[in-house]
Amino acid sequence: MKQICAAMVALFLGSMTVHASIWHVNNLTGVDSHSGMNADEAVKTFAKVMTLVSPGDTVSIANTGIPYYETLHLRGVLGTAAKPLIIEGNQAVISGLRLLSFNDWQQEGNGFRLTMKKLPSHVSPSLFVNGEMVKMVADRESCKPGESVWLGDGFFYWPASSELDASASYKASLGDSGVGGLNCRYILIRNLVCEHHCNDGFNFHGNVHSVRLENITSRFNGDDGFSIHEEGEVKVDGGLFHNNRYGIEDVNASRSSYNGVTIRDNETGVHFSGGMHSLIGCELVNNRKQVILNKGGGVGYLTPDADSFLYRGNCIIQDSCITGGQIGVLAADTVQLQMYSCMISGFAESGLVLGNNVSLFLTGTVIDGEGHTELILNATDVYEDANWYVGGRIKIKDQPASFQDLLTLHPESRSQTGAIDRQDCDVKQQPFKQGRNRIHLGPGIF
Repeated sequence: MKQICAAMVALFLGSMTVHASIWHVNNLTGVDSHSGMNADEAVKTFAKVMTLVSPGDTVSIANTGIPYYETLHLRGVLGTAAKPLIIEGNQAVISGLRLLSFNDWQQEGNGFRLTMKKLPSHVSPSLFVNGEMVKMVADRESCKPGESVWLGDGFFYWPASSELDASASYKASLGDSGVGGLNCRYILIRNLVCEHHCNDGFNFHGNVHSVRLENITSRFNGDDGFSIHEEGEVKVDGGLFHNNRYGIEDVNASRSSYNGVTIRDNETGVHFSGGMHSLIGCELVNNRKQVILNKGGGVGYLTPDADSFLYRGNCIIQDSCITGGQIGVLAADTVQLQMYSCMISGFAESGLVLGNNVSLFLTGTVIDGEGHTELILNATDVYEDANWYVGGRIKIKDQPASFQDLLTLHPESRSQTGAIDRQDCDVKQQPFKQGRNRIHLGPGIF
């Protein structure tokens, strides 16, 4: 009898269990008055679906081949440690492009002016005509036929034909961000693309933590591909950030971890300004400035002390490849930098540049200047061992120095100079300590 009663109680409790729901969004067939409970009843907008979710639920964004022209806002605590909210993007695209009216253009000088609301100085919208991005230049004085200028409160456009085509489609990247997180926690976002925003592709502010992203893409955004502010904590596993002003820019006291991401063809690849950050197994390719590390700006509600250790900056770069650009890694102010088993090569100016107050731990790393300076060492708090400076081109306190000068400063170092063997992604035949006879480097190096 007791067993029967126990079974009935278990059945009753099981019937009361609330199962996680899957909510469907479809910008082609969805209607916001639908239930959202299945693909045939999908809602149309992110704004609607976010009113439906509970911890443990999944939002499935249909990839219809048509971009979503709205921001996915993630505000407040949307999941729990046991029941995270899942955003499944299915490789759908969130676009910041917005339609412009032909009638709003006014002729001005040798071109046309469209005036709109003034935007913050750090954003940089672009103009598109018939789906093609118009070349953007710095000012009106340098503008030529077929080019455009963002003026802070609108566009100046000089058509190639000198006439504005009434039949053309005019759009601009005026949407602020693709994904905007504020004080959100316990969220998994995967397989989502953000593009053509005047600000950031992915943007997080405030008390954000336990937010994870997988296999994301952020491209052609006016400021950052990905950005974390204040005390936010975010982890990214797998991603591509390209053709933004900054591929990644995390500031203040933020904490971030990037694993297996590719960052290429941005003005600056990575900018960490304060906080604690890591790049593990990453590839940085042909960003004009690859990695910039410096002290962060203070946040009033955290501490008004701009010299607080929160903002000093701490970065780990491991098993990563940095190729091309002007400078490989530039560390300034009070930054603490650890580098393990990395490759810096193909740069036009310098591989690794360290400011006076930087602390460095560098090991198992190859810096191949191909005729340019591998290391500029102004810092004194330095431990470097088992590294390979291929050309031996070194500056200490901004003055040319020999490799022997470096060894005199660091007599415990086992670092080397000379040619390297580029077979099998290894640097071989190196007489390093602890029985190592090779350095194995990060992905796709040679």
